[in-house]
Amino acid sequence: LQQTIKQLHRSWEYFQNRGFGFPRFKKYGQFKSLLFPQFKENPVTNLHIKLPKIGAIPVNLHRPIPTGFVVKQVRILRKADRWYASISLQCDVSVPDPNPHGHPIGVDVGLEKFLATSDGVIVKPPKFFKKLQSELKLLQRRLSRKQKRSKNYEKQRLKVARLHHQIDNTRKDFHYKQAHALCDAGDMVFMEDLDYRIMAKGLFKKHTL
Repeated sequence: LQQTIKQLHRSWEYFQNRGFGFPRFKKYGQFKSLLFPQFKENPVTNLHIKLPKIGAIPVNLHRPIPTGFVVKQVRILRKADRWYASISLQCDVSVPDPNPHGHPIGVDVGLEKFLATSDGVIVKPPKFFKKLQSELKLLQRRLSRKQKRSKNYEKQRLKVARLHHQIDNTRKDFHYKQAHALCDAGDMVFMEDLDYRIMAKGLFKKHTL
């Protein structure tokens, strides 16, 4: 309730001060996450996470909370048929300013090739993306033929959501591995200042990984 009121207040501010449209009613199931903004004590143990008004919930903890960090808020997210807890931590530390040093690497991102570096390394787009996109297109076509809100529609909708989740995880894994390889190859990495979100929505969105 607290977060819903905050979201409503923010929508009204955007409408009155920033020229946004009139706030629209949010139907059931439109929000995919739930935020718990404050905790009196650490809600996370090795086996459970304790949420206000809900209680202790069994969790598969990805990694332990580091010493000296405080849990500030927890966001519960639903992706396909799975639930995740995103935990925000706070710690008073001073982050030093990085100084240029070591071997530099320049990175150019393309369409036919995923990326090319100044050291002559060329990374081709992975084949899994086209394969998963073809599967997604087939499942979405089957979903469009189902009667909405029927049992078969919900089953097919869940299949589409699971595949979306798989594509998202596979893409992130590929990106993390490439970033790790670049960090291992050089001490400084330089890239073009491009807005990849605009590229993903534009003419070349089907070619953007």
